[in-house]
Amino acid sequence: MSRDGLVDEQTIEYTAHAIVGWPLARDLENTSTLIGEGAAIKGILAENPVKFLKLRTLMEIAVGNENDKEHRCSWDNSVSPYMNFCQDMCSAIAAAGDVSLVGKFFTKFFGRLKNKQQLAPTILIMMNQFGWDAIAAHLTGAMNQQNQHDALVFAVKLADDCRAEAKFESPATMLAIEKARGVPGEVLSSFDHLGLLWKCASTCPSPAAFTAIETLLKNLDGGLLAPVLTCISSCVDQASPTNQRSALTALVSSRCQWLAGEISRQHKVFSWEMPDAHFPANAEVENFLRGEHSTFALRGFGGITAARKFVSDNNRTPNGPNRTASYTMSAQGSGKNAAVVVTKTREYFESLKKKLDAMSDELARLSKDYPLSTSSMNSTIGIKRPRDE
Repeated sequence: MSRDGLVDEQTIEYTAHAIVGWPLARDLENTSTLIGEGAAIKGILAENPVKFLKLRTLMEIAVGNENDKEHRCSWDNSVSPYMNFCQDMCSAIAAAGDVSLVGKFFTKFFGRLKNKQQLAPTILIMMNQFGWDAIAAHLTGAMNQQNQHDALVFAVKLADDCRAEAKFESPATMLAIEKARGVPGEVLSSFDHLGLLWKCASTCPSPAAFTAIETLLKNLDGGLLAPVLTCISSCVDQASPTNQRSALTALVSSRCQWLAGEISRQHKVFSWEMPDAHFPANAEVENFLRGEHSTFALRGFGGITAARKFVSDNNRTPNGPNRTASYTMSAQGSGKNAAVVVTKTREYFESLKKKLDAMSDELARLSKDYPLSTSSMNSTIGIKRPRDE
């Protein structure tokens, strides 16, 4: 310290250290408590060779530790390090030949992992060591803790990896199809890996797999089939087996029937009627929107201020592809003559016209590309477009 009482640049730093000791019999348990079970196991996995008895003991400690959050390793939420950790653990479990560690892994560590599908190839290593039956119950139990979409993604990736292992291909594919059954139709129809699921089912040694995916897709509402056809049509060509081409034809037919029905139902000349309009704030306005008139004055406000507030609170014209009405509102008059004037606009009809044009174009394209799928309809259903006034 300098004479004026200030600290010099060369400051002496004092550090305290503590030496902790414990009985050898409690070494693994205390190590796990002190540095965290993840870090302790990571240290075991880094040894060469891996001491399998230590690994088993630490995994048992981890599974028995209820105070989960306090003992997670610091890199637990970092995707790549924790993925590497889980991959190393699966490989070590397979090398140890201890099937009891499989359940401990899925119980304690699998659920923490993000992007679980990346672990599928390593899980296959454990399957080759212990067999499908030894893994399946633990695996499906862990998958059931995921949300339905993530479980489906993982199951499809696992099924794809199992295509190289004939003994696992059928059960893995059926597991993926089971997970596909569990998601809503709108999720399945737009599922990014639907094509991969189709390929797994179509190459599966068990005919039940393709029958199951075919039935699952056929049961989808025709309104959901557009992305399905886009996906499946890229997987099927003239060289594909008959059952695949027939399944695609049936899906096209279902979509075409839905399109024709929607075009027929919604086809009409211009009208101010907006039959699906919703206006919860006032039944009179809702009835007007669904009717044939173009303008309506809502009265009974007692003053222009109340009328303006009604407009401010409710002037939210529906937007987007599923709009059910289009209109404007304005406050007019004064005193007892104050009113809210609701005026319909053509936007609803124009959006309906665009939607019908798109459906007509799709039906025409499908009729051209898949004539056998639509031949029974072509003679009775024309491709209509809504007429303007």
